[in-house]
Amino acid sequence: MNERNQYLLDASFVVALIDAADVHHQKSLQVLEKIEAAEGEIFLSDVLINEVLSVLAKRCESRGRTGGFASLAHSVTEWMYRCPILSLYDLVPKNYLLLVSMMVHSKGLLNFHDCLITLFLKELPEVYLVTFDSDFETQKGIRVFS
Repeated sequence: MNERNQYLLDASFVVALIDAADVHHQKSLQVLEKIEAAEGEIFLSDVLINEVLSVLAKRCESRGRTGGFASLAHSVTEWMYRCPILSLYDLVPKNYLLLVSMMVHSKGLLNFHDCLITLFLKELPEVYLVTFDSDFETQKGIRVFS
């Protein structure tokens, strides 16, 4: 039996997928098409939902189009019901000091969420991270798909 490849979506990817004005929008559609053609198994995380909604809301505000946020939020909600959601925040209490240490080691290039994702993926090296954030490419022990 062939196992399906597993993909954890990052906020940079999902934002590009949902926001047609994003510089990576077309590329995100192509990447999603590849994953779906290969019948890959897609996962979201609680971290992703937090980041995506926050980034999209801020983009609408900065563009003076706060009325457009409802439609974007609806798209995020559709993804929530389409894919299983992993709870990465559950890892924080036990790993808080390690996560902060990772941030310090990266000189702040990785934010707290990025460190949490990295920590999670190092435990599951067979899972791909689908991202446009090049900072993840510097992290040993995780596989980036973009």
